[in-house]
Amino acid sequence: MQSKVSPCEQLVSIIERPALIRRLNLGLKGKLTLISTPSGFGKTTLLNLWRDDLINHDFQVAWLSLDADDNDPGLLASYIAFSMYKSGLQDILNEYPTDGFGPHISPKTTLGLLSSAAVESNKELVLILDNFETLGVKCIQSVIEPALKYFPPNIHLVIACRTKAQLPLSELRLSGQINEFCSMDTKFTSDEISNFLHEFLEKNQIQTVVDRTQGWPVALQYLRIAFTQSNDQDLILNSFHGTGSELESYFSEQFINTLEDEQRRFLLEASILEYISIESVNYIRNQTNSELLINTMTEIDAFLTSIEGVKNTYRLHPLLKQFLQNHLRIHHFNRYQELQQKAAHWHAKNGEIIRAIKYALEVNKQDLAADIIEQAGGVLLWYREGMSRMRAANSLFSDELLSTRPRLQLLRALVSLKDGKLNEGRKIIQHVRYLQSTKDNKALEYDLAVMLATLDAYEGSDPDEDIIELRELLFELGKADEAQASFVYTASCLSCLQTGYFDEARDFAHKGVAILRKLKMLFGIAYFDVHLGVIDFSEGHLANAYSQYQKAKNAFHRYYSDDKDMRLIINILMAEWHYEHNDISVAQRLLGDTNDRLDNGEAWYDIYAAGYGTSISIAYEKEGLNACRRLTAEAINYIQREDLRRLRPLIIANLAGFLTRSGLLKEARKLIQENGLSLQEYKTPNKKNILIKKRFSIVISLSRLLIAEKRYQEAITDLNYFIKLDNELNYNRATLKYSLLLSICLFYSGNKKKAYQLLNKVLYEVRNAGYVRLVLDENPLLKPFLTTYLGSSIASEKDHALYLLELLDEHIESTNIIKLSKRELQVIEQLSQGFSDKIIAKNLDVSNNTIRFHLKNIYSKLGVNNRMQAVKEVIKLE
Repeated sequence: MQSKVSPCEQLVSIIERPALIRRLNLGLKGKLTLISTPSGFGKTTLLNLWRDDLINHDFQVAWLSLDADDNDPGLLASYIAFSMYKSGLQDILNEYPTDGFGPHISPKTTLGLLSSAAVESNKELVLILDNFETLGVKCIQSVIEPALKYFPPNIHLVIACRTKAQLPLSELRLSGQINEFCSMDTKFTSDEISNFLHEFLEKNQIQTVVDRTQGWPVALQYLRIAFTQSNDQDLILNSFHGTGSELESYFSEQFINTLEDEQRRFLLEASILEYISIESVNYIRNQTNSELLINTMTEIDAFLTSIEGVKNTYRLHPLLKQFLQNHLRIHHFNRYQELQQKAAHWHAKNGEIIRAIKYALEVNKQDLAADIIEQAGGVLLWYREGMSRMRAANSLFSDELLSTRPRLQLLRALVSLKDGKLNEGRKIIQHVRYLQSTKDNKALEYDLAVMLATLDAYEGSDPDEDIIELRELLFELGKADEAQASFVYTASCLSCLQTGYFDEARDFAHKGVAILRKLKMLFGIAYFDVHLGVIDFSEGHLANAYSQYQKAKNAFHRYYSDDKDMRLIINILMAEWHYEHNDISVAQRLLGDTNDRLDNGEAWYDIYAAGYGTSISIAYEKEGLNACRRLTAEAINYIQREDLRRLRPLIIANLAGFLTRSGLLKEARKLIQENGLSLQEYKTPNKKNILIKKRFSIVISLSRLLIAEKRYQEAITDLNYFIKLDNELNYNRATLKYSLLLSICLFYSGNKKKAYQLLNKVLYEVRNAGYVRLVLDENPLLKPFLTTYLGSSIASEKDHALYLLELLDEHIESTNIIKLSKRELQVIEQLSQGFSDKIIAKNLDVSNNTIRFHLKNIYSKLGVNNRMQAVKEVIKLE
């Protein structure tokens, strides 16, 4: 009797759970607290904590641990009487007749006497009934239901059970008389897990525990005991899974052995699925009763949780899932293999290709995995799945399998291109091109055409290659599949964009977006948003360009946040946009260490040009010519290594332009001559497929040098030619730049009136479009010109000219004064206290990488090489 009315003493460490205790206390004004969770979810431990808290607050607490032997109404009522007697009603109950209690007495009589005693005591009393699931219907109807109905307000009943309590509760719920808790409420939160295990584990290890246990208290208790018995936390964590001996025994005893055969078989077979939808589990089991079985297994509700927002879809607890899979693999291996293959077919049929491949490879069915990816579209899967998933797929295939599958070799080539390893990807493509010439395989022919088009875009469309023929081949092969046709529009859009046919590029983009919207291939739409933004930027519609970039950025964040390449691409284009607006600090932050990132990430010709061009321009403005030389050398090294021959002239031209701006005219001319840069090749009539970014850079650089060398008539002739040429293409960014250079040339050649008239038009256009650096980057030739322009009677844009001059003055002033940002000053303050990067990151609530980024900027601004020097330099400045 005494053992039944006393809770078990806790012999292991427990933690306080104040949030749950507060929730329990809030329900004391009602009649009932109901805690319904499976075994191991801490019901008894929680009630022990609550009991101690209640007693400390002057409550009387009666405890009764129930078992199957208590299924007699008279006996149960007697136990309840004894528990209440021990809780503090001794004095009152001792005055009652000695024959008033016992199994032979009517439960109704016993409950009446207990009610009277509680009223007489005038104290709050809580009656806790643990293991309530052991009671039968007769006891519940004869004892518990009357108690709930007739006990006085100062008695609060608490029921703890593993399964759903067989009580009529609708009336109590409607009147707000029940405080209910399920396994979701009693499992440990991340903070509680951290408090429970912080003395043993690091932060990242605790996250591993959170992911594996999902807050399951008994698993956490198991871990804590293991940690107290061993110092090798890594070993314990690595061996902590559902197949460990202790947890395996627990699952067998507490769950699996309590299920009927059909329920047990269902769980074993469903365990191979990452997400258990009714449709998928019916498919792999070749049954139709899955939903019915799930609804009957209420005792494992806490381990089979529904996915929020996804109808009829569930997830097994990670530890239980491992236990079940291991059991199925060991005892029913043939069935395990069969189910994995069925799951592969199911996910492939539903377009979840990467998941399908994983199921096939789980049972070493490499040919099945290869068939799935080829039938789903080969290399074009990246358009649907995103590159992070395609990298995962590529890593799953063995070299042996790839040697017999040319289409999978092209997938590996795609991954190489996206990782910045153009030579590696180019070699694979050339090898498959040779193989394709010996085979009659339309699917392989299409994949190869896709990869050739992709490589062409990365290298920059070659004037010596017939892109039109390639485009026609893509169209022909893509007719039978809209998803494949969408790539044709992508390749065509980018080819036209690179060669300056903006109207055609925009038309291809809109057609491609229409197909992709229909197919719900959102990743591909984001690519088109990028291309449309570049077109707008080139045509002088900067606000539209920003909107397109933002749309692409939002899409990537929403659907493909783990795709590092697209984040780099968007950051580069946004940085170019902000640089053009003279938001140099924003542009610099977006770029980070762009040269290193471009060495290892996806980019096509336009992105390389924008990334290298913007980062080198910022280096020149912020740090001077030497920094510009260094970054240019880094870019050239990568370009030579990966054989990006069409990009090299653009980078060389840019450097020559900076040398000219720095007054090093002889060095600039030598660089141009040694690299064979000339405008003549761009004056060949009817020559198509010219890379306009390359031409743009070379025209600017050579014209700038001609002006500096006072060869004005040559510059005027060339600039007039290219203004007319790019005006026909609506390449407004280029025509504005050329017109500005032409006005400068006219000014220095003595034709000031014509120079001012042309400058009026240029300043009007750049003011309306939002271009800023397009003008400022022509300093030092620019400043005398603008100053004189302000005094002209025909100047119509004096306000904007004055604004630009003020920006130039601000730049000159800022180059002489070292300015640290607020965050950089905070980092310096932390450095002065001797804190490590890790501690500084924690104190400022940022990542270690962010601190390293700030330190790099601080060292660059101060001209120092280490932390101590930085602190000393700041002290000097103060």
